[in-house]
Amino acid sequence: MNTESDQLSGPAIETWDPAEILNAILAASPVAIWALDNDGRVLFWNSAAERIFGWTKAEVLGKRTPVVPEDQQNDLQTLLDRYRRGETVSAMERRRRRKDGSPVDIAFWTAPLRDAAGFILGHVGIVLDVTERKRLEEQVCEAQKMEVIGRLAGGVAHDFNNLLTVMRGYGQLLLDDPEINGQQRQAVEEIVRAADRAGALTGHMLAFSRHQMLQPKVFDLNRLIRDTEKMLRRVVGEDVRLLLSLADEPALVHADLGQVEQVLMNLVINGRDAISGRGWIRVETAIIDLPLDNRAALGPGRYVLLTVSDTGCGMTAEVRQHIFEPFFTTKDVGKGTGLGLFTVYGIVRQAGGGVTVDSEPDQGTRFQIYWPAAISVQEAPASPASVPAPRGGTETILVAEDEEALRKLIRGVLDRGGYKVLAAPDGGQALRAAESYQGPIHLLLTDVIMPETTGGALAVALKAHRPEIKVLFISGYADDDLVMHGVSRQETGFLQKPFTPGDLMRKVREVLGDERQGQT
Repeated sequence: MNTESDQLSGPAIETWDPAEILNAILAASPVAIWALDNDGRVLFWNSAAERIFGWTKAEVLGKRTPVVPEDQQNDLQTLLDRYRRGETVSAMERRRRRKDGSPVDIAFWTAPLRDAAGFILGHVGIVLDVTERKRLEEQVCEAQKMEVIGRLAGGVAHDFNNLLTVMRGYGQLLLDDPEINGQQRQAVEEIVRAADRAGALTGHMLAFSRHQMLQPKVFDLNRLIRDTEKMLRRVVGEDVRLLLSLADEPALVHADLGQVEQVLMNLVINGRDAISGRGWIRVETAIIDLPLDNRAALGPGRYVLLTVSDTGCGMTAEVRQHIFEPFFTTKDVGKGTGLGLFTVYGIVRQAGGGVTVDSEPDQGTRFQIYWPAAISVQEAPASPASVPAPRGGTETILVAEDEEALRKLIRGVLDRGGYKVLAAPDGGQALRAAESYQGPIHLLLTDVIMPETTGGALAVALKAHRPEIKVLFISGYADDDLVMHGVSRQETGFLQKPFTPGDLMRKVREVLGDERQGQT
């Protein structure tokens, strides 16, 4: 007679059917398991295989495996030949397809399926869906690649800004010379204009590398689009319709307004150039909440979504992989610099946002820009007063700049303004110059990034012995870079490269203040 304990414990383990145990394991497996014969026909197909690939067991049993696309049949045949020889594979990765036609990336392991005599009848495969892992790997690789390109672009732009400051500076000094004749003046003006255009290119590069100086504020993206609508319509021309579909509520973002306008303009121009003949470009805004897992690889939260789509020629997958790289363009020679989308990517990332793109050949393109949403609108700044004429003074200024040509320019401009100038090529020599100079030093004018001693460290060392000294930093980098080098823009003056002699004189006077030493 069975006891209550026997009834609760169930049948003895020796009465369990091993085949049923195996079937239960195969059914409960979270990974796909299949068995194929030597010709690739399906002998077994578990529940996970149904879930991953979409075909039911009834649809595939006895038929050639449907997961291999037509253009990969040769690869399948090569694998089947290996399986017939008793070979195994481990963690092999391939791209296959689901029932709905969408791609699926898999990793699989196989072992021979033998009969009682040891003859190979086919193989058993254990399959993992690694689509999400591959997507994340691609995102990481893309981010790392763009970071390297950004650092290179930022470094080149920073060094180039030194040269541009020298070119523009001496050009402006020549233009200020009343003895220069008309023909010479025109030549110098062309040089200065060329330097200004080159400065705009370095601005693109600094924007991409997130090393550009910004003036962020909260504003309504919808209002920006409406304010630029007329200009955008002129840009797209008569054959292309510009359609606006803006969110009903304010689309508030915290960013540099000029940069966001640049993003909008670049995307619209890109769409226009992709359209041959008639077509349309649609600009849309929406306020959305992104989940933790999202295409843009951004943190969860509220975002303002800017979508710019067009009916243009579209892009291949290969082109899409390179569109944000500097100087990559599919346009004819002379019709594009390859910096438009490169700049868009840098501006959006610098603002804490993300970019996604959908495009197929002959199907148009859709860019989606995700801006972190802001809460309230700031008061518009008052209109700037007219720029005052530069004034000089008689104070003593210590200049620390490692670029010799730029150091000579700065010294020459300040000398002409009446200042007494001490100049040094690095922080160490600047400290020694200050120690040997017996009189007061009113201002330290220094580059932020220099060999041996940074501008921030130099300022700290000088203030320890000359607490009254004022500081003016010059750099082409952004706020984050200044903070990294011990510099706070709230506590010191700052002048961004490239600058003109007038910019330099005005900023020096601003930092020194209107003391008696100053003179007209």
